[in-house]
Amino acid sequence: MVAGVSDYFTLKIPNWLNLIIAASVIPFVIMADMPMEIFAWHVVAAILTFVVAYIMFAFGMFGGGDAKMLAACALWIGWDGMFNFSVYVVIAGGLLGLALTVWKWLALKKDHAGFAWAQGFLAEKKLQLPYGIAIAAAGVIVFPATWWMQSIS
Repeated sequence: MVAGVSDYFTLKIPNWLNLIIAASVIPFVIMADMPMEIFAWHVVAAILTFVVAYIMFAFGMFGGGDAKMLAACALWIGWDGMFNFSVYVVIAGGLLGLALTVWKWLALKKDHAGFAWAQGFLAEKKLQLPYGIAIAAAGVIVFPATWWMQSIS
């Protein structure tokens, strides 16, 4: 959630924050006594997610911080939850894009009161999506179905 908020305000997800997201899984793996085979699949999910996300970054589809955040979240989600996680990231990203497009349209209308403060900012910049919000939302939605929550019950 912190990464999503950071992305919203700065359009950046700091490397140290992605490192914390990824590294914090280790103590939980130990405390939860996660079988190494399951953890290995979590690592595979993170590596494959990073490769795909890096390719998307290389083509300008989203930022490098987003690619790293996706991989860090994949480490928590694991292989079994990656399909659902990916679908929710796409849905949340689409809704975010739609919301920001409508917001920009409203803000650029000269006769629309309340958006005057944003007209200059939105007019001069290409609209960039703080995709960290979509990634965080998808993680929150999918996490209850992951190994972490299933092993508790």
